[in-house]
Amino acid sequence: MKHTLAWAVLFAAAWGQSIHTGGSTTNGQAAWSALSNRGASPAQLPQNWVNQHQCDVALNNPDVLKRVRNTGGDYAGTQAGLQQALNDAEALRVAEGKSSKIVVDTDVTITVTSSETSITMPNNGYSGSACVVIASSNPLQRTTQVGSLAIQSISRSAGVVTVNTFNPHGLSSGDTALMENVTGWQKNFNGTFPVTVTSPTQFSYAQAGSPNESGTVSFPFTRVSGPNTLAQQVANNFFRLRVSASNVPVMQGAAGSHHWAWFDADISSTAGQNDAPLVQLGNASNNTAGYAGEGFHMGLSQTYIHGCASGVASTTPVWPAPVACAADLKTKDAIRLMCGDCWLTDSMIDQILYAGVESHLISSYPAQGPVKITNNHLRGGSIGILFGGAQPSIDLLVPSDIEIRLNSIELDPNWYMVSSFANPTRSWLIKNRFELKNASRVVFAGNRVRYSWADSQRGSLSLLTPRGDGYWGRVDNVTIENNLWEHGNDWFQTLGRDGAAQLSMPLQRVLVRNNLVSDIVNPTWGNSSGQTTALPIGLGGNTYSCAVARSGNVASLSACSCSSGSSCPYTGVSTGDWVHTLACSDSSFNASKAPALSSDPFTSGPITFANNGPDVTSGVTCTLDNAQGYPQFITFDHNTVITQGKGTGVRSLLADLTDSGTDPSREQAANLTYKNSIMSKATSSNNWVWCSANTSEGTSSAKAAACVDNPTFSFHHLALFGPGGTASNYSEWNPAGTQLASLSTLRLLSNGVCSSTPNQNCAGFVNNLSSTADPEYHNYGLLSTSYYKAGQPGQADDGKDLGVDLNELDAAFVQGQYVCRTFCGSGPYAQ
Repeated sequence: MKHTLAWAVLFAAAWGQSIHTGGSTTNGQAAWSALSNRGASPAQLPQNWVNQHQCDVALNNPDVLKRVRNTGGDYAGTQAGLQQALNDAEALRVAEGKSSKIVVDTDVTITVTSSETSITMPNNGYSGSACVVIASSNPLQRTTQVGSLAIQSISRSAGVVTVNTFNPHGLSSGDTALMENVTGWQKNFNGTFPVTVTSPTQFSYAQAGSPNESGTVSFPFTRVSGPNTLAQQVANNFFRLRVSASNVPVMQGAAGSHHWAWFDADISSTAGQNDAPLVQLGNASNNTAGYAGEGFHMGLSQTYIHGCASGVASTTPVWPAPVACAADLKTKDAIRLMCGDCWLTDSMIDQILYAGVESHLISSYPAQGPVKITNNHLRGGSIGILFGGAQPSIDLLVPSDIEIRLNSIELDPNWYMVSSFANPTRSWLIKNRFELKNASRVVFAGNRVRYSWADSQRGSLSLLTPRGDGYWGRVDNVTIENNLWEHGNDWFQTLGRDGAAQLSMPLQRVLVRNNLVSDIVNPTWGNSSGQTTALPIGLGGNTYSCAVARSGNVASLSACSCSSGSSCPYTGVSTGDWVHTLACSDSSFNASKAPALSSDPFTSGPITFANNGPDVTSGVTCTLDNAQGYPQFITFDHNTVITQGKGTGVRSLLADLTDSGTDPSREQAANLTYKNSIMSKATSSNNWVWCSANTSEGTSSAKAAACVDNPTFSFHHLALFGPGGTASNYSEWNPAGTQLASLSTLRLLSNGVCSSTPNQNCAGFVNNLSSTADPEYHNYGLLSTSYYKAGQPGQADDGKDLGVDLNELDAAFVQGQYVCRTFCGSGPYAQ
């Protein structure tokens, strides 16, 4: 058995801490006390990676094969029959160490009617690695994503593309199909096209003006979706698991259950509402006291999990089409992860909703990790993917080593008319598509994230916001690269640490690189009464009342009591963090940016810092603020961000505490880097505000100091275009944090597309994109003559094109294995 103690692994590579691999915890506070949060290391990639192929032997060549059928099988096609099959397979593992494959006929429907009948993966004490696999009698071709078909070959000749599929495509001539992840040497094949059917496994479509070439097929990522693909698979390739009770999982694990793999299941609720997750991937209890109680080495592949939304007009085609129903099926969670070494691959989750309740496609506050979420179509939910959001019952647990790649994460755009701030008739509490509240060592790459609008929140596509999910909760070491983001009110929001009511550890070490973002800050998705930004960074924190003394020019804060009560029991200040004291009864103790000489973040003191003055033994109090200097080590590099419509457009920093503009010492994010990017705004109001709402446009030292630590601020090799903006208000900051006297690599442009020969006043995009249609994103590549192309004067500091590298982005969408730029632990594993 392998268990990862997530918090201990977090700093093991950088600071030489031991890695816990057993079933019980060690003293987490002791391990933390020697750590500084201010190490200038880059975002650390996952150190443990899930190998979702560990049950392939049982899938393809099991020791024992059993069948679940309505008639004539080894087990009856009922809940009792399937449960007995699982129990017998577990007993066989314990007695003989043998693997089992349980094949369920596609005409079988099993309904769970009460908590006593939830399908449970048992644990009888087996300690080996033989798997139990559950699959259908007519499986999809393995690793084919639900709702789409794998393409066998594709070629283009004389403007006509011919496509061959492995399985019957189900299309009719005149249907519109969606082609995804088909690259060509000269031009890709992607988009939506009306098709002409020539055989059950062949069709064609027109792509006029395109060169003759064969497409590069990267199985299983190259695929086609059409109006009938999902229904076809549900009918022909899946067995069905249902639950008719209102607070009961369809499927769950016993404590410590392990080495279970599910394929080809269609999972849903037939109850009017279900407050339990449909799939509890791991222990049935959310209150496991130790790691040994979690599930591990388990996952789902080629699985369809869904709720249903009734009466939604389909004015915008979506692929695959949602399955219709007579009434809303209220589902709070499709999958809750409570496991390590667990996965969801090649699957679809759709139409998860719950009126008046926050719903999730994938949620996890208790999962230790590692976790793999790859090559899925995830549509619906208040939030698409959420890590954190509630305190885990295991002290110091931080979900860690998380791989999220090659997914489509979206909302159905047809939901907008019934669930937006302007049309709240269904109250589905729409929030964002991707959110981290407690997570570490996360790679989010090669995903397409679409549609998020202002409703229950601002409508961000992504949100990184450390919360007090336990005083140890944190978001750090996050790599977000090579993703396509489209159609949202905001793109990317962050918070430095939790606000005054709760303590969290801080946000730090985040790399956001090579992302293409379009149709952001569009009135279509926003609330006209709200302020809209594309890159806001918040700076929350807590305040404490502390006793202070001084000896030998060293001050010591002790007995620090949180000003907002018991939700922030410790200071959260680590050795090396900046100490900010204010309102001291003896003003000589007031300090800003004084590095903590020693401090354990999981205590109420002492915190020591250099402070000149006579010795003082007692009688002095100070207010301590732990917000200063966070977030930190956040880098934006090689991103192209295009706004459409109202608001300030791309704003670099948005401080969320009221005195940020008047007290620069209070909140200063540190070690922030913005470079090599192209960003737009769409209106002339609030011209390029790069700091808090209390400052005017610009990045000169006086303005930047209201939000960032100038000596650690890096701001260069940027092209900013849109109406308005005064160059004299801006400064560049080189990598050393030095303000440059004049602009040399920072440009304020007027346009993205040039009306004549490209020059430094326009970005030189190939073409404009529609603000609402799904774009051909290659139009945001640069012309070969662009001033900002590699080899031209406006190139990036690494000699590449300014903005997104589309070749790298294309490659990420068909990349079967994550490629580490530096060491990232054992793995990654190939798809």
